[in-house]
Amino acid sequence: EDMKKIRHLSLIELTAFFDAFGIQLKRNKTEKVKGRDNGIFGVPLTVLLDGDRKKDPGVKVPLVLQKQYREELDAKFNADKFKWDKMCHREAAVMLKAFFRELPTSLFPVEYIPAFISLMERGPHVKVQFQALHLMVMALPDANRDAAQALMTFFNKVIANESKNRMSLWNISTVMAPNLFFSRSKHSDYEELLLANTAAHI
Repeated sequence: EDMKKIRHLSLIELTAFFDAFGIQLKRNKTEKVKGRDNGIFGVPLTVLLDGDRKKDPGVKVPLVLQKQYREELDAKFNADKFKWDKMCHREAAVMLKAFFRELPTSLFPVEYIPAFISLMERGPHVKVQFQALHLMVMALPDANRDAAQALMTFFNKVIANESKNRMSLWNISTVMAPNLFFSRSKHSDYEELLLANTAAHI
């Protein structure tokens, strides 16, 4: 029951947090994209979860992310006919990026990115940035927050094997961030670059 209140409380605290630094918590306009009603790619997280909960009522993260050729996955996953053992790690990485990039809205909604950029430009201690980031994560919709937690747990495992896979924290950030923070609105090249750099830093 407490988790149902967490988003509202986090937004209140987040507003007060930025107010203390004299930064207005201006939100970008929320993007409304319907997305597909079935399949795996381009389907809203909540729709995927609704289908998955028919198999397992307690699931919090879409089953496709728990198992890790695109058309085959899209067509056969829900029927449990996809051959996971045929997929190499490079193909899996490409599909993971595509899955998040093609969500109707990004895993981390970009409404608060301008406020976070302003906070970083003020140059407060990194601990302060972590506090703001924590509040932003807690303000995410449940489906986004749970998927983000699963993804970060996975990234930690990848980074722990950096000596074998050459994927450092910064490499993972550079490769994945543009797929987790994106806007479907039209932006200049400079704005796109700024968003990508900020996303990688976050």
